[in-house]
Parts: sequence; C-alpha cells; structure tokens
Amino acid sequence: MHHSASELLSARIRTNVQAIDVPSFQLQYPEMMLWILLMGGFGSIGTDGQWWFAKRVAEACLAQGIAHTNEIGFFLIEFFWTDLYQYHIFKEFWDDVAMAMKGENTAIRVVDLTTSESPPASAE
Repeated sequence: MHHSASELLSARIRTNVQAIDVPSFQLQYPEMMLWILLMGGFGSIGTDGQWWFAKRVAEACLAQGIAHTNEIGFFLIEFFWTDLYQYHIFKEFWDDVAMAMKGENTAIRVVDLTTSESPPASAE
C-alpha cells in the first residue's frame, strides 16, 4: 500500500494529538495547536482522517472564539499563516471545517480524541 508523505505526516500528527492533553496544550499554546491541527488536516484530505481533523480544527476555533473559517488567518497571522492555506486544493477540508463549526456552534463539548468519527451523511 502506497501512502504519500502528507498522509503519513497527517497520521503521525493524529497519533500524537491523541496521546497528549489537548485542552492543556490549547490553553498554553492556542496558535500552535490550531496550526498543528490544520497541517494534519491538510495532509488528511481525501483520507478517512479528514473529518476527524475538521472536527478538531472546528473545536479549537470555537474554543478561541473564532466563529468562521475566514477568521483563522487573523488568529494565526503572527504565528504561522500564509494565504497559500486558502488555495483551492484545500477547499474540501475548509468546507468540512465550516460544516463542523456549524454543528459545534450550538455547544462546545469535550471530545474523546481517540474515537474515529465519520462525517454526517450530508458531508459525504
């Protein structure tokens, strides 16, 4: 089975995120955690992990008061942001993040990061 470097990196990021105390890291390093989740998400496009990362990015955004995906750049501008993250090749991931943000906007909840969630039927 052949995997691209981005898929392998994404899988490695997910494994490590699942092994840490995410809320603690988000509290101490909010920009870094959001950026790490974005990198994992970009690498997961077209894989089973895409929705998992979209949900984590949405939760991280909402925890920081970011209500829309177009606000993420402002939050990360002094950390690690480039407009390249908005290229069309990432559109599918951004669409999933937006959908997850809409679903999570009613209530922010603690999520078991070890679960393997699938997107809602409307996202497929």
